Amino acid sequence: MFRTVSLATAMLLVVSSLFASIPYSDSPEGAFDNPALLNPEYSEFLYSNLSDSSFNNLVNRFLFNLNGLGIGYTDSKPLKEWDFALSFRSPDDGGNLGFAVRRVKFSFDDRFRTFYDAGAVLRPTKYFSLGASVKNINQPEIAGIEILREYRVGLAVRPFLSWHLTLYSEAELLEREKFDDMDYRAGAEIHPIKGIRLFGEYDKDKNITFGARIDIPNIGVGYGAKLDSSSNLTSHKSYVHLSDHQFKTIFRPRHRTIKLTLSGNISERPKRSFFSRSRSVHEIISEIHRAKEDAGIDALVIVMDSPSIGLAQAEELRCALVDFRSAGKKIFVYSDYLDNISCYLASAADKVVMNPAGTAAVTGVSAQLFFVRGTLEKLGVTPEYLQAGKYKSAAEMFTRDSMSAESREETERLLVVVDSILINQIAEARGMSIDSLRSIVDNSPHPAEDAVALGLVDTLMYKDEFVKKFYKKQKLDFSRYTKDEFVEYRWGIPKKLAIVWVDGGINSDMEQRLTRSTKKVVSDKSIKGMLLRVNSPGGGAFSSDVIWHGINRVKDKDKPVVVSMGGSAASGGYYVSSPGDFIFADKTSITGSIGVIMGKFSLKGMLRKIGANSESITRSKSAGTFSLFDSWNEHQKSRMEYSIRKSYDMFKSRVLAGRKNLTADSLEAIAQGRVWIGTDAHSIGLVDSIGNFRDALEYTKKLCGIKKGDKVDYVYLPKSNIIERIRTEMMETAIQKLLKEDEEILYLAPTIRIR
Repeated sequence: MFRTVSLATAMLLVVSSLFASIPYSDSPEGAFDNPALLNPEYSEFLYSNLSDSSFNNLVNRFLFNLNGLGIGYTDSKPLKEWDFALSFRSPDDGGNLGFAVRRVKFSFDDRFRTFYDAGAVLRPTKYFSLGASVKNINQPEIAGIEILREYRVGLAVRPFLSWHLTLYSEAELLEREKFDDMDYRAGAEIHPIKGIRLFGEYDKDKNITFGARIDIPNIGVGYGAKLDSSSNLTSHKSYVHLSDHQFKTIFRPRHRTIKLTLSGNISERPKRSFFSRSRSVHEIISEIHRAKEDAGIDALVIVMDSPSIGLAQAEELRCALVDFRSAGKKIFVYSDYLDNISCYLASAADKVVMNPAGTAAVTGVSAQLFFVRGTLEKLGVTPEYLQAGKYKSAAEMFTRDSMSAESREETERLLVVVDSILINQIAEARGMSIDSLRSIVDNSPHPAEDAVALGLVDTLMYKDEFVKKFYKKQKLDFSRYTKDEFVEYRWGIPKKLAIVWVDGGINSDMEQRLTRSTKKVVSDKSIKGMLLRVNSPGGGAFSSDVIWHGINRVKDKDKPVVVSMGGSAASGGYYVSSPGDFIFADKTSITGSIGVIMGKFSLKGMLRKIGANSESITRSKSAGTFSLFDSWNEHQKSRMEYSIRKSYDMFKSRVLAGRKNLTADSLEAIAQGRVWIGTDAHSIGLVDSIGNFRDALEYTKKLCGIKKGDKVDYVYLPKSNIIERIRTEMMETAIQKLLKEDEEILYLAPTIRIR
């Protein structure tokens, strides 16, 4: 009795899992034999039907998988079965572990019996997969007869290191059986083209199984048949597989147009609050690049609704748009209002459309610097600041009521370069001479009709007319497109890269977050290297040095560190960038500012104005140096001057340690607090190459030995918790930042707003 029941059950499971091998299956039906094949990253549904040679129904199966939590049901004449499975990804992402509980009621039994199963899949490389499972672990009894454990093991290989061809074999053995009784089979799966799969299998009893599957984006439909050793057809199988991840297929919608709305603040990093989530500029760029490679995408429609974006970020976004067009794809832009940056972005399009009542305010670049010395005097506040480097002008907004000659010199130099970049690229894209564009800029703003006549805009339409004309067939919103995820066919432990963000002012909070981040990169052996994205004007000297130290600890582990400079990587931002093995900057990145400021505000005069007073009693010459209610005496000032010189020397020594191309003399000539634009920084050796975030990422992969087609997982650091999310949403003024009792010595670049 036991032998008959056991063999019948085993036979049913083998036949009904026609194409679900133990070591290899991206169909969730494999989870019926090995629960580790339940993918913890997908949500899926599967229905399969097994019939005899005359298409009489034998078995129906259903399976739901919700990110590794599976529920299945099998309906057949011999039995009814409910399956409850759970699958986990291994810590290194090189395989899965799975467990299942089956509730089975046989036709000859009067109640459901419980079975326990376990399985594992190991995929350490791109060409090798090993699977194993044990069924009936608890060996339940049915009608007084013990059901024995079933052991399965299988091996799959990809001889060409590609998912297009997979060869596999597997074996099954009941406990207490001899190896001579072991069942085995071998087979192959081939993808001749994306979306078409062909299967074949040969087993111990000389049965031949063959079939095919067709995939469209989220649906796979398959059919198979089985021939016995005499070539007689014994069974058919058909199935439907639905997934929230898209399958690789040529059967995708064609000639689609994506609509992207650029509005509000477009940040460096994704910003999440309790109520919303905003896309970062790098996420937008990444999806534009994917759309460029997507044969189903023909065009990109962009609606500009007063986007707020930094100049360097706009440069990177425009580069992505130009790259998109290089694939022969079209870009159409609509805007009510074009300022300098939005016109710069729009010039990358095939056609620029403006509202008839719109305005083109391409007025040219300008810089605004604010000075509050007079305001502080009225309040009785005395700023006491020292600087190392005659161009170190970050504190001038407090100590002066107008620009110094050095500050004016470097600001004008920055504007010349930025102006040249914007004018040259817009003129080239719009097919006009530089002189004619300068005339347009000098006479801005222009009403919409004049903007068309002058060549800044191609035609006038209302927004609804624009959408109707350019976004009418195979429509796909950008936010929907970004949610598309794809089934991963590749094997192997992913190679990990850390992407670490230095975004904002450098203070003790950032120091702690980045210290945790660099420790993570150092300690995690699976992380191969680090891309440091710097968008910071600097900040505290102590915090900058601690972060610098952490980055060097990463290098001590022989892990490459590549730097990508965003809008600003100046002063402390350059300090933490300098250890990089290779530094990329955008053309319009602001960097350098190698110098130091140090100081405080004396509030004694303010106290007098409000009828208050403060007296100090000291026991040393230096006591009260950092008091907000006393001014420096000569001794204190001399000690502060000594400290700032030492900090400046340390800053330069840190730079020289990382920038082997510079000498002490050559560095001093370009330091002194000078601020440099990206193109100039490249020519003087502060950065290694002009390139964007994507260029830096590809170079990091190269240094880490990551090849095209390798699986890569990105570890984004620092992680933000709820408190940090709240903090990042709170605004701090420049004065508040400087008044924080955080650090007195600052590597801070001047605040120059270029518009």
